[in-house]
Amino acid sequence: MVDSPFAAGLLAIVDTLEGERMRLTVSRHVEGVGAVVKIRRPRGMIETLPLLPSATDRHSFQSSVAPAEPHEFDAELQLTSQGQRDVLSFRMTEPEGHHY
Repeated sequence: MVDSPFAAGLLAIVDTLEGERMRLTVSRHVEGVGAVVKIRRPRGMIETLPLLPSATDRHSFQSSVAPAEPHEFDAELQLTSQGQRDVLSFRMTEPEGHHY
Protein backbone atom coordinates (compact mmCIF):
# COMPACT_ATOMS: atom_id res chain seq x y z
CA MET A 1 0.00 0.00 0.00
CA VAL A 2 1.12 3.54 -0.80
CA ASP A 3 0.04 6.45 1.38
CA SER A 4 1.65 9.81 0.69
CA PRO A 5 0.49 13.42 0.46
CA PHE A 6 1.07 13.01 -3.31
CA ALA A 7 -0.76 9.71 -3.89
CA ALA A 8 -2.45 6.71 -2.27
CA GLY A 9 -2.90 3.29 -3.79
CA LEU A 10 -1.23 -0.03 -4.51
CA LEU A 11 2.23 -0.73 -5.97
CA ALA A 12 2.68 -4.19 -7.51
CA ILE A 13 4.42 -6.25 -10.17
CA VAL A 14 1.71 -7.17 -12.69
CA ASP A 15 1.47 -9.34 -15.80
CA THR A 16 0.61 -7.36 -18.94
CA LEU A 17 0.45 -8.23 -22.64
CA GLU A 18 4.01 -6.83 -22.89
CA GLY A 19 5.27 -8.90 -19.92
CA GLU A 20 5.73 -8.10 -16.24
CA ARG A 21 5.70 -4.44 -15.21
CA MET A 22 5.73 -2.36 -12.03
CA ARG A 23 2.38 -0.62 -11.67
CA LEU A 24 1.12 1.98 -9.23
CA THR A 25 -2.68 2.06 -9.16
CA VAL A 26 -3.89 5.11 -7.25
CA SER A 27 -7.14 5.85 -5.52
CA ARG A 28 -6.08 9.48 -5.28
CA HIS A 29 -3.18 11.60 -6.50
CA VAL A 30 -2.24 15.24 -6.93
CA GLU A 31 -2.18 16.69 -10.42
CA GLY A 32 1.17 16.20 -12.15
CA VAL A 33 2.55 13.62 -9.71
CA GLY A 34 5.67 11.76 -10.85
CA ALA A 35 6.69 8.27 -9.69
CA VAL A 36 9.97 6.34 -9.86
CA VAL A 37 10.91 3.00 -8.27
CA LYS A 38 14.57 2.66 -7.21
CA ILE A 39 15.49 -0.98 -6.49
CA ARG A 40 18.59 -1.85 -4.44
CA ARG A 41 20.46 -4.67 -6.17
CA PRO A 42 23.62 -6.57 -5.10
CA ARG A 43 26.99 -4.81 -5.15
CA GLY A 44 25.42 -1.39 -4.60
CA MET A 45 23.65 -1.28 -7.96
CA ILE A 46 20.39 0.69 -8.26
CA GLU A 47 17.76 -0.35 -10.81
CA THR A 48 15.60 2.66 -11.76
CA LEU A 49 12.08 2.19 -13.14
CA PRO A 50 10.16 5.36 -14.00
CA LEU A 51 6.40 4.80 -13.69
CA LEU A 52 4.70 6.60 -16.54
CA PRO A 53 1.05 7.71 -16.56
CA SER A 54 -1.20 5.34 -18.48
CA ALA A 55 -2.68 6.71 -21.70
CA THR A 56 -5.95 4.89 -20.97
CA ASP A 57 -6.32 5.03 -17.16
CA ARG A 58 -5.62 8.23 -15.25
CA HIS A 59 -5.32 6.19 -12.02
CA SER A 60 -2.44 4.01 -13.27
CA PHE A 61 1.32 4.58 -13.58
CA GLN A 62 3.45 1.80 -15.09
CA SER A 63 7.05 0.98 -15.98
CA SER A 64 7.93 0.39 -19.64
CA VAL A 65 10.11 -2.62 -18.74
CA ALA A 66 9.99 -5.44 -16.21
CA PRO A 67 12.00 -5.24 -13.03
CA ALA A 68 15.02 -7.56 -13.17
CA GLU A 69 14.89 -10.92 -11.45
CA PRO A 70 14.77 -11.79 -8.66
CA HIS A 71 11.56 -10.04 -7.68
CA GLU A 72 12.47 -10.00 -4.00
CA PHE A 73 14.16 -6.71 -3.16
CA ASP A 74 14.33 -3.60 -1.03
CA ALA A 75 13.38 -0.43 -2.86
CA GLU A 76 12.02 3.10 -2.68
CA LEU A 77 9.03 4.64 -4.39
CA GLN A 78 9.89 8.27 -5.05
CA LEU A 79 6.88 10.51 -5.63
CA THR A 80 7.36 14.09 -6.81
CA SER A 81 5.08 17.07 -7.26
CA GLN A 82 5.81 20.76 -7.80
CA GLY A 83 9.48 20.46 -6.82
CA GLN A 84 8.79 18.42 -3.68
CA ARG A 85 9.61 14.75 -3.12
CA ASP A 86 8.29 12.01 -0.84
CA VAL A 87 10.33 8.80 -0.52
CA LEU A 88 8.59 5.62 0.62
CA SER A 89 10.77 2.57 1.39
CA PHE A 90 9.33 -0.90 0.83
CA ARG A 91 10.23 -4.58 0.50
CA MET A 92 8.92 -6.61 -2.46
CA THR A 93 8.59 -10.39 -1.94
CA GLU A 94 7.69 -13.24 -4.29
CA PRO A 95 4.31 -14.88 -3.72
CA GLU A 96 4.48 -18.35 -2.14
CA GLY A 97 5.49 -20.93 -4.77
CA HIS A 98 6.59 -18.31 -7.36
CA HIS A 99 10.33 -18.25 -7.90
CA TYR A 100 12.44 -17.25 -10.88
